[in-house]
Amino acid sequence: MSDDIIQRLPAISLQLNRIVPIFQIIFGTIGNILNILIFTRRSLRSNPCSIYFLASSINNLFVLYVATLTRLLSSGWKIDPSNSNIGLCKLRIFFVYSSTALIQWFMVLASIDRYLSSCQNARYRQISSLSTARKAIGLTILIIGLAHFHTFIWWSVDYIGAKTYCNIFIYDYEIAFQIFFLILTCAIPPILMTIFG
Repeated sequence: MSDDIIQRLPAISLQLNRIVPIFQIIFGTIGNILNILIFTRRSLRSNPCSIYFLASSINNLFVLYVATLTRLLSSGWKIDPSNSNIGLCKLRIFFVYSSTALIQWFMVLASIDRYLSSCQNARYRQISSLSTARKAIGLTILIIGLAHFHTFIWWSVDYIGAKTYCNIFIYDYEIAFQIFFLILTCAIPPILMTIFG
């Protein structure tokens, strides 16, 4: 019985990789378009926190179509041009990881903005403005982009067996990259959201 389940796991995984991302793309697109429509209303355009959520929704659409769609094609249907084209490999990895990190960091910015806007000190409240929001979003995109620039250097296309893959082929960098991703995307943002939330 257990051998039968073990033999079926790859087929189950393949079907999940074909079906689940389709629902993520459909419902994610609908949800993010609705968010964009809401956050671009005249009454919310003057609220700095709405600008962060608007930036997050636009970025989430980008993630859906760059990360989720390419993952669906790669894992579900074995269509992945980035496995044979070094330029596509590097671009895909850069945009997948940097846009994924931006999801967290836009929420951090919204948390900080809410903290500042509710401070008793008037100077802190003045920092919460549309001008500050636009500058913070631009600066965050720039910093995250620069922080992920190393992916253009270290990710590559190479043979593993008879097939080519877009991957990290230097073990030390792979470990460093995993630690970098863990700290930048998974550790620091939740800590900051806890502090300012």
